[in-house]
Amino acid sequence: MAAVAIMIAISCTEKPGTQEPEQQAGEAGHWPSGVTPYGISINQNNGDIIVTSNGDYVTNGDLYVYTNDQMVRLTNLELGALPSHTVALDNNRLLVLNEGAWGNNDAALSFVDINEKTAITDWFAINNGRGMGDVAQDIALVGNKAYVSVTFSNSIECVDINSGISTRIALDQQAAQNPRYIATSGQNLYVTCYNPPSVVSIDTLQKNVTATCLLGKYHPEGICALNGKLYIASSNISDENYNYSYNNKVYVVDIATFNLVDSITVGVNPALVKVLDANNIVVNSWGDYGANPGGTYIIDVTTKNITQLDMALFNFDIYQGNIYGYTSPYAAFKFYKINGATRESTEILQPKKR
Repeated sequence: MAAVAIMIAISCTEKPGTQEPEQQAGEAGHWPSGVTPYGISINQNNGDIIVTSNGDYVTNGDLYVYTNDQMVRLTNLELGALPSHTVALDNNRLLVLNEGAWGNNDAALSFVDINEKTAITDWFAINNGRGMGDVAQDIALVGNKAYVSVTFSNSIECVDINSGISTRIALDQQAAQNPRYIATSGQNLYVTCYNPPSVVSIDTLQKNVTATCLLGKYHPEGICALNGKLYIASSNISDENYNYSYNNKVYVVDIATFNLVDSITVGVNPALVKVLDANNIVVNSWGDYGANPGGTYIIDVTTKNITQLDMALFNFDIYQGNIYGYTSPYAAFKFYKINGATRESTEILQPKKR
């Protein structure tokens, strides 16, 4: 990392209102009562379960790291505003995306050292002399570069993970704006965009948009790449009075031609799409917050066979054929580990019994 980043350590103290003692490294892990999760990621290097909290949308969120067998590695480490997506640089170093609040222009990138129990919450600003912009939505790691979509600043940040220095790819004058989620394949990024609803292909060497595929009228969200195709959640759209209508499709785009070639029907308001294995993807839907509930689906992209799981995961990630996620944080949520082959589920990180 950059020398300035390595030398800075930010201590974290327990926040007011914590309802139980801080967990200690090596203890059996549980999710602290009264804390709402905001993101979950799995470290693809070692299987660590990485969860962030939302700080009740008032204070900065915290980071919790558990081993794959649910032992505590790190807990209650303060990050920035609304920490969501995480990428692991190795077993011990993480980059955590702090979305920031819409309109506050306070998106940030935290650098975390698990062993040192430190977080540099303004790591991006330290190394670039500027902020990231308005609402950082997604982050993807390709080689020694981390790519961040910043939705309302209409940009993609290309961050060197060793120096922390970023090159900004502006979408203002290009084919689409308001970038959301990122998938990668080879030297290309594939990014869903709100305006117009579309997916764009970005050459990471040339740092420009090379192709655009329009995706109807609904906002596209999650995206993944598998076997020469992109799978894209088509979620919802609202009018100027915030009256929402919802789609229920996962669109399929052929990467070679960059044309829309198919669609798959799932639950209302699909959100995230991730690769499970060589033939299957996982999609969750959030429902319409009314008559149509959310759901979680495993789709065989070859046969188009769809299996709906027993629980509706609000957020999830995948590691070695297993799905890790939690149900709606706005209710009595639970964390689960689901075997992608057998569909067998196990509740994890259960609240501590008193």
